[in-house]
Amino acid sequence: MGFKPWFLRKGFWAGVALSAITLVGVHALINPEPAQAQCRGGGFTLFGGVDRELILPYRLCNNEPRSGNAIYQLEVPGERIIGAIIEIEVSYNPIFTQPFRGGRFNIDQIEVIQEDGVRIELDDIVWDEDGSRIELYPIEPIPASTDFTIVLNDVYNPSRYQQNLFNLKVLYQGEPIRRIIGTWPLEISAE
Repeated sequence: MGFKPWFLRKGFWAGVALSAITLVGVHALINPEPAQAQCRGGGFTLFGGVDRELILPYRLCNNEPRSGNAIYQLEVPGERIIGAIIEIEVSYNPIFTQPFRGGRFNIDQIEVIQEDGVRIELDDIVWDEDGSRIELYPIEPIPASTDFTIVLNDVYNPSRYQQNLFNLKVLYQGEPIRRIIGTWPLEISAE
């Protein structure tokens, strides 16, 4: 049996690999992602799902199961808005708030913000839990072609992962019924 150099011994490379994995794990614990980097946008659907022309962009922050401070940033591109909006309705699948799943909204922390950062003042916010929808009533009509984001702050996420379709309808000034604008296919409690 001959002499083997230290770098050719049986456990040397396994020890190096294990040390590298440990260092990466310690680095991830010491240097977590900043809060802004924890916001994830858009999902990916391979088959089925929402028609491409109806999908609206979004970002989810703190998107963990049972997170009490999740933020849903539901974006509305201005090119979809063809008239002045006097009512906004965001509806969702009732599974979101089922007792064993536990999802909840904090309606005191809902806001609507234009692309330039200007807040759209709301006259009233109504959460119809039985109807699985949130209704927003701006003080002034939102002009046509305005980019804005509906921000749901302090959302309590359900206890388990779910893909939930949040739908947007608006009532244009002078029209009798709300029109469907699009859908946000949210992957909730996914991180």
